[in-house]
This record gives sequence, structure tokens and C-alpha cells, in this order.
Amino acid sequence: MEKLIDLFDIEELTECIREICEKYSESCDDKHQTDTQLYQSFSLVQQKLSDDDMWQVYEIVSEKLKQRREMGERFGKTRENLAEMLNISTAQVQKMQNIEKNAINPVIEAVKRGEVTIHTANEIARLYEEQQRELIEIFEISEIEPKDINNFKQKNLNVSV
Repeated sequence: MEKLIDLFDIEELTECIREICEKYSESCDDKHQTDTQLYQSFSLVQQKLSDDDMWQVYEIVSEKLKQRREMGERFGKTRENLAEMLNISTAQVQKMQNIEKNAINPVIEAVKRGEVTIHTANEIARLYEEQQRELIEIFEISEIEPKDINNFKQKNLNVSV
């Protein structure tokens, strides 16, 4: 939490945390709640964030880090910093970075809407862009599961041999 406090202006961070806590019905409705109480509520919420909410928080924090880096600040290892700030594993951050870098827009939008998990979106993002488009033409994006992606890969391997 300390790294998040250092990254954001305190009012901006408090508002973001309050919004997320309220979505999960944690006790954030008291506007006079102390910052310490609010951060404790957020710690509880972090443990049960859905993938779409985690993606939202990831985008906000990642964007802040990029802005600060452009201004000349150095943070060391971004993945480790993001993982610590978001209270998730570096492997989960790596998946989100892969999605951000390699997934086509419909896949990213599906994650934002909560239609596709981060795990599934990461598996899709490992495909070439053309293959991603083909996959979402074949399947309804919200119904794609990792086994479908594996079958799709296998089918494409068999065709190209």
C-alpha cells in the first residue's frame, strides 16, 4: 500500500480505492472514514477482486508508472513493483502485460467487461494477431476457454504440416 500512496496523489488514490471498495460492499460508504480504515477495507477487497476490476486497477497503476517514468523517475523492475502494489503475483502481472502488449482490442475489451478471464485472455494473446481474429470469429468470445484455444492451436498445427 505504501508504494501506491507514493505513486498517487492521496486524494486520487483515496477516490479510486473508495470506488472499488463500494463495488464490493466493503465499509467505504462513510465519507468520514479515516484513510487508514479505507486502506484496510481495500486490503480486504484486493483479495476478492474480479478479473475485470483487477484489470481496471492494473491499467490505472500501470499508466501512473508510465507517466512517472516519462518524467524521468526510475522504479527498478516494473513487474515486481506492480505485483507488490496490486498484491498479486508477478506471474499474474506478466499475464496482464502480455495481454496489454499482444491481445487484439476485442480481447482486451472482453476482459474489461468481465467476459473473459485474465488467464484465458493471456492464452489468446499468445496467438498471432490473425489467429486471434480467427478464434473470435469461430467462438463467442465470452465462451472461449483455454481448452478451446489449445484445440485451435492443435488444429492449426495439423493444417500447416
